[in-house]
Amino acid sequence: MLNRLIAVFFLLSSGLAFGQAITEVPVTKDNNNRPATTYVTICSTNPGGGTCGSTVTTYTSATLATACSGTGVALNNTANASAGSGCSNPGYSDQNGNILAFTAAGTYYCQIGNPNSVKFSIPCPSNGTGGGSGTVTSVTGTANQVAVATGTTTPVLSIPATFIAPGTISAATSIDATKLLGNLPALNGSALTNITVPTGVGINTGVFYISNNCSTLPTSQCLPLVDDDSTDNCGAALTAFMASVNAYAGPGVPSVIIQGSGVGKAYKFATTNCHLAFLIPTHVQGPATFDCAQTGTNCIQLGPTGLSGLTGAQAQMYSVHDLTFVGGASLTVAGIEQEPYISNADITHNRFTNFGATNATAGSCTNFAFQMDQNAAESTVSYNEWVVTDSTTNRCGFNNPLGFAAGTNTMFFLGNTLGGFGSSSNCSSQGVVDGGSYGLTRDNNIYGFGVPIRLQGVGHTLVGNRIDTAGCTANGINANIHFGQSGVASAVTGVTIKDSVGPIVGAGSHTRYLLNQAGDSTSSTIVNAVLISNISSNGSNGDLFPGTMNCTVNDSGGHNGCYEYGNINIASHVPCGISGAGDLGTGWQLENIYANCNFGGKTANLTGTQATLFTPGLSKAINVSCEILLTTAATTSSTLPTCSVVYTDLFTNTTQTVAITPTWATGTLGCSGTVTNTVGNSCKGVVPITPKPTTAVNIVTGSYASVGGTAMQYTAWVNATAQ
Repeated sequence: MLNRLIAVFFLLSSGLAFGQAITEVPVTKDNNNRPATTYVTICSTNPGGGTCGSTVTTYTSATLATACSGTGVALNNTANASAGSGCSNPGYSDQNGNILAFTAAGTYYCQIGNPNSVKFSIPCPSNGTGGGSGTVTSVTGTANQVAVATGTTTPVLSIPATFIAPGTISAATSIDATKLLGNLPALNGSALTNITVPTGVGINTGVFYISNNCSTLPTSQCLPLVDDDSTDNCGAALTAFMASVNAYAGPGVPSVIIQGSGVGKAYKFATTNCHLAFLIPTHVQGPATFDCAQTGTNCIQLGPTGLSGLTGAQAQMYSVHDLTFVGGASLTVAGIEQEPYISNADITHNRFTNFGATNATAGSCTNFAFQMDQNAAESTVSYNEWVVTDSTTNRCGFNNPLGFAAGTNTMFFLGNTLGGFGSSSNCSSQGVVDGGSYGLTRDNNIYGFGVPIRLQGVGHTLVGNRIDTAGCTANGINANIHFGQSGVASAVTGVTIKDSVGPIVGAGSHTRYLLNQAGDSTSSTIVNAVLISNISSNGSNGDLFPGTMNCTVNDSGGHNGCYEYGNINIASHVPCGISGAGDLGTGWQLENIYANCNFGGKTANLTGTQATLFTPGLSKAINVSCEILLTTAATTSSTLPTCSVVYTDLFTNTTQTVAITPTWATGTLGCSGTVTNTVGNSCKGVVPITPKPTTAVNIVTGSYASVGGTAMQYTAWVNATAQ
């Protein structure tokens, strides 16, 4: 601090002939307290947060030979000092946040902030450096600050015997406190000598850069790469740089800021097994583009290989933000791979364009854009964009393949956009695969995949996803959500699918089912699932799931297991356990309905084995209603049968047969019709029952009779609902 004030003093004393550089290192930072380029206006008076009344003339360099004449460019143009159009006031600080401008000597204010943003102003500090030439025609001293010893053509400037500093005093070597007069509240003791002051301030030792122009950044912390998307940037320099990053032992985690790679350009990596392997928790920040043209496991590796458990050294978060990835066709795992036993990763605001390998079969994947390996703790993949614009088919998005058995791999897929339908109406393979534990897939937009989402773990919650298969299928299945691991018979347990939106229209160029078993999964089952408030945005011919798709109730506590409610424009399925009739008692409950059966076209009595309604998984009172309706009259005469429910009573553990409808006769309560053997004659009724869990509830009819060549036909409509 003392050194800085003396420098200012000499600047002001010679400021009529020389330029001054306005600088502060660094001044401008982003929300993460990292240096950032920012709009700066240099004013002659303090504008505060308002409008700059008068901007100061600035120059390309310290010679003050060429005035800045550009608009919205850098504050200086030392690289080409003769080009005034290369700098401007207002202008931008450099990539490290440094405000460096050249002006005539004076006191100025730096207003920081874009025109439409909140602005603030600070006095512009100066370092007194600069150069120039000319004839001095007049020099005036300043009392107690600058003394002029001789005339005006060859002045000699000196510090007067009694010096009063206009601001803070800084000394490069030492200050003898015994020679200082006045109050010194910041100093203690009668004499202070040899006060050491730092000669300069560099970038934080925990901040590293990859750039196409490292400029003045130290080589130990900046790796210059070529961003022409042709040069292979692999080699010894990259290896050494990564070793420096991974050797960081300071507080927090290191940051690697990757700059450059303009529009249409990329940092290319083409050497086998060349990649960026971050072995300690690191924050990786773009913007930049990587062309992953190498053969190897990944392009960016998060964490060391070979870990056998979670460790404290890996407890902090790895993060990769704001990068763009192309290529990736020869990778065997993923563009970004989170290694086993890595605690946390945050993959946010990245873009994958035409990334990854093609696959011969939809629903299978050679590699992914991102993969979280088994036995990691948790990760967030959020607000990334994955897009196909070429004609390549069956690429894959994000993968969390396993972890449910060990209770690991909790994954949060949030707000991602995956556009899998390319330039030639080609489909992509798999969008999101989650085989972990208790993950959340929310607010994603997924279009044009054979398998938009695959579930193969436990405790999945899917909320607010917008999905359209665009007619793409995988292994014969057209569904927004597939369950089951390829080639494995497994149970997918605890699934909630809520508030999803998409055109589930039954056929054509959109989605057939909301949910279905994956076509390549062997006998997988879904256990304890809830489908609620999902919407088909276009048409109403689609289905929640196929009518034969089972849902297993795995609950010894007597609670509902598989539940569907409030799904709009999507056909629901209610089980009606008819043996051998195509609906096998699937275990789903629609709202409060346990069974809704239509036994139509019957020409004989129904027995219990023919008409199983459902098998309850809980102890609960249930209402069973039945309507017997004559649909075809007999040639001569007929007797409409009665309807009864047969069940095992919860309280007595005995078989009960309870009549629901009376025998038809004119005027009988609950019956309609006045002439026997007439189409439309019917009887209906309802009875409460409390069946024992895991025992079948059946419907039987009795007293059917028909005389004549044409047999009487009837329909029994049966409904079972919770009380």
